[in-house]
Amino acid sequence: MNIDLELIEEFKKWLDALGLSKDSVISYASTVRSFCFLKPVAEVNDKKFFAALREILKERNSKLATISRHIFALKKFLVFLSEEKQLPIINIFSIKCRKPPKPSPIYLEKEEIKLVRKLPIRSRFDLRNRVLFEFLLLTGCRISECLNINWQEINFTTNEVTITGKGNKSRVVFLGSSNEWIKRYLAKRNNTASALFLNQYGGRLQRQAATVLIRNLGEKANLTKGIYPHMLRTTFGTWMIRAGVDPRTLQEMMGHEDIETTLRHYVSVSYDHMRLVHSQFAKIL
Repeated sequence: MNIDLELIEEFKKWLDALGLSKDSVISYASTVRSFCFLKPVAEVNDKKFFAALREILKERNSKLATISRHIFALKKFLVFLSEEKQLPIINIFSIKCRKPPKPSPIYLEKEEIKLVRKLPIRSRFDLRNRVLFEFLLLTGCRISECLNINWQEINFTTNEVTITGKGNKSRVVFLGSSNEWIKRYLAKRNNTASALFLNQYGGRLQRQAATVLIRNLGEKANLTKGIYPHMLRTTFGTWMIRAGVDPRTLQEMMGHEDIETTLRHYVSVSYDHMRLVHSQFAKIL
């Protein structure tokens, strides 16, 4: 059996059924197509193939994260072959790949948030961009979750909306003051489309365009750090912890499957915050 387009499409459907995000499905399938297309399955189902791939990627000066991503995708492909095609596969747990250290989360300080909020709003597009900023900042949503929302799904009375996150799992997010911004934006729109966030042509705003819009806000505010949608999510998580929210509650609010993800990837404790907490602790004793 050779690895052809039909097999790769089956792999994508299998990944989709597992609940992986659209981006992950595309990424995994792209790896298989790039390194395994038209190769016999037996050639890929071999430790020597993974060793050779690792060397090829090193010669290309690929980063550890890139190497790890490709190796993981191909191991997932072997699991697919085992489960769906009943093919015996190598022991994938014996295939090791050193992962890069996790970087500290990057987030916005209050003064940086204020600079963005001081930007003038001269058009409905400026208003839309500000609403997008406020929504991401105050809900902790992933950008994909945010852009999939229809405005009719928002409960303006309870100030919340139910969204669909990773793994097709639903959760409630609270809008905070972004609620009023959304109402203002909807009142200015001359479009009855269901999508909450629209592009300049009246269609649903897409991820790449939204990323550019958020980056432009940071540039207009003269921030020294470039901002992007996921930074607003880490800002949400960081400031929630600073406000005293327990990690278990934050896990639910951010839609993480396990609390380890919350602690390792999204919680940043600053030096000043540690000093403050310790001083409060000292007073108690």
